[in-house]
Amino acid sequence: VAISADGTCIVWNPCAGMPTFQTINFGQTWTKSNGTPTQFHPVADLDNPNLMYGFADGIFYLSTDKGLNFKSVPTSIEGGSPLIRAVPGQSGKVLIAAQSGLYLIDCNTLEIKRFGNIASCEAVGTGIGLNGNRCPSIYIYGTTDGTDGKFVYRSDDMGNTWIAVNNSKTQFGGPGNGRFIIGDNNIFGRCYMSTAGRGIVYCDFKTK
Repeated sequence: VAISADGTCIVWNPCAGMPTFQTINFGQTWTKSNGTPTQFHPVADLDNPNLMYGFADGIFYLSTDKGLNFKSVPTSIEGGSPLIRAVPGQSGKVLIAAQSGLYLIDCNTLEIKRFGNIASCEAVGTGIGLNGNRCPSIYIYGTTDGTDGKFVYRSDDMGNTWIAVNNSKTQFGGPGNGRFIIGDNNIFGRCYMSTAGRGIVYCDFKTK
């Protein structure tokens, strides 16, 4: 389920094999969305209430009318996670975690950028930026170039540099079936991650 930035619209996909629906009256009536696959994870833009997104099987889905109609945009992204993330404070920009790396889609131009320093990525999320900066922190579970094994990383400069949050002794099996990592929107350096059967773990990054 996704809720528009102004709180007036809900877009919902009940389960795999079901269509996606939209309501603008808090569930009194529902309208079937057009242009979505039957397994769909809707995501709302965090600033523009008209924008809704989705990603499935290498295709990016974009709606400019609060999820009533979606346009499909084919991409070359392989093994992408359906848990994509809208970038707060940057309307129209979306992060996608994939086996082939981390990607940023600019929906205003439909340009797709691959972060060159990320070799593979299973999950991506955002959190409050350094010193409350409008530029959010980005959290991933993945592999950076030149490193072995997958870890949690944080970037405070939109992916130019990355800091390892955990180590080989605090892996917790990775994000598991939940497949998510997300930063806190109020506490800088805190992130949460699903695990392989160990509940939800969180980390507070503390500088020395």
